Amino acid sequence: MPGKQTVNRRYNQFIYGGYNIGEIYRFNEETSIEFQYSQDYKAVLEKLNEIKSNECRAYHKFMLIESDDYRLKRLFAFFIFEVLLDPDILDRCMIKAEIDRPYFPTLLIKEIDRQIRMSKRGFKEFSAFKKDELEKQIEIFKEYLLMRFESYYLSEMLKNVHEDIILVCEAFRPEFLHKIPKNVKGIITIKEMKDLNFIKLLAYEYEIPIAQCYTIFPHDKIAIIDGDREKITFNPDEEDLKWFYEKYKNSTFDLGEIPTYQSKKIKIYAQVVNENNLDRVTSNNWYQGIAPFKTDFYFITKGILPKVEEQIEYYVDFFQKSNGMPIYLKVPDFTPDKPLKYMDHAHREIGFVQSQHQMFFDHFAAIAQAVKRTNADVKIVIPRIVMAEELSDWKRHLIMAFDYENIKVPEFGYILETESAYEYYYSFPKVDFVIIGFDNLIEEYSIHYDRYSKMTTRKFEQIFLPVIKDIHEHLNKRNQPTKHILSGNIISNPFIFRKLINYGFTEFSIPISKIRYIEPMFTDYCNTRGKYIGVYQQAKLKRKLKEEALKEKNKL
Repeated sequence: MPGKQTVNRRYNQFIYGGYNIGEIYRFNEETSIEFQYSQDYKAVLEKLNEIKSNECRAYHKFMLIESDDYRLKRLFAFFIFEVLLDPDILDRCMIKAEIDRPYFPTLLIKEIDRQIRMSKRGFKEFSAFKKDELEKQIEIFKEYLLMRFESYYLSEMLKNVHEDIILVCEAFRPEFLHKIPKNVKGIITIKEMKDLNFIKLLAYEYEIPIAQCYTIFPHDKIAIIDGDREKITFNPDEEDLKWFYEKYKNSTFDLGEIPTYQSKKIKIYAQVVNENNLDRVTSNNWYQGIAPFKTDFYFITKGILPKVEEQIEYYVDFFQKSNGMPIYLKVPDFTPDKPLKYMDHAHREIGFVQSQHQMFFDHFAAIAQAVKRTNADVKIVIPRIVMAEELSDWKRHLIMAFDYENIKVPEFGYILETESAYEYYYSFPKVDFVIIGFDNLIEEYSIHYDRYSKMTTRKFEQIFLPVIKDIHEHLNKRNQPTKHILSGNIISNPFIFRKLINYGFTEFSIPISKIRYIEPMFTDYCNTRGKYIGVYQQAKLKRKLKEEALKEKNKL
């Protein structure tokens, strides 16, 4: 039996996210070559060429809309239609595939390079650019194509994998998470990664631990990734397995398990980025809905703007799997810490919304069509509101899309998560609901804590009280009280959770991987509610005794 190995012997760079276990599944050039020759390799090459052609056209269309540089538009028109769509590229790849066993994505990129070198010598379109500027643009697009090829390989290879796995890849790409199968329980990358804050965010949002480990031995078969202790255990023994399953059981639940709490007054919502956990979310009353459904990660991990048809298909599938649950769908939120690679200046402020009107209108149109097909209970959530005036612009987009489909406009609300909205909450107009987002609020209000921090109840009260109590009172004072949901990582702290219930809050959003943290406290609250409350309990007991006495009298 191979010996157990742990993180301190592997020189790990980082471990983000929670913890999980799975069999090691290697995704690299060697396993990819095995995959492509286990298939009809000519069909695989033709599929890669189809991806290349489709993505080239999509990228060109995007460049026409996004870029103000006329020279750049001309370059991409030439670069795509004269170079990348050249049918001879595929023919040359077919010939080389007959001779040896190359890795097709690299082979295609090399043939594209060859075509570019030939074109540079014969076409004046290339001479309009400085050499460094030209090379930068070409390298960006070649890297984009390589990402699309590798993402296709990974998705196809994982279709035949059914056991829980820890994916080990040479270099992690955020796009690997786009439609990642639910049996991928963690990711280990071997090569060093940039933008670690973004990787940490992805691990947290997808609730999939992501780690770096420079050396994976051939005899490594199973791995436990523990983001809490920043440790990877390879080939775990019985003691390690016992520890893992106890910790897992104390943090989340398996499909079919029933919660110990039951409450009509307090509602718990799940926050999700994809459909992978919807079977658990919709089962056995752990959750009463989804708040929020963070659609921005669908865009971010897609690699390029999804077409309206792709969005409709995605939302229809998600809505159907939600089994009629209310869904608070968050409009895409693009910020520097979670960027769109293909839109360098993308952000969510209203100026960007106006300049990218079509992108957001397509998004609303796709949602409207998906709601029309599924009759889903969807409510629209606007993130990062700074000024009250922004809401009317968003509402107009929403009304236009749903009126076009001749269906009812859904409920409309916003996430209170910016410093401005937090301080001037009373100036915002009446909406159908509000989500108070502590993840962003805590990062705006404290230099010592972030969304991943473990915070004490006292520190939470110091930072957020009395404002959240004032917000709570303000939202409840109106003629018709405004529904409000508290969301964020710190809500999974059971003592903070109980304090918030005591303050009168009744609706909470808690990550699926941390729902069991609050279960004992919540169960205790549900079981003891009304048992020790003095006069009220005595009156209730008297009524019960009278009812029992009346029943006995009627029997006589």
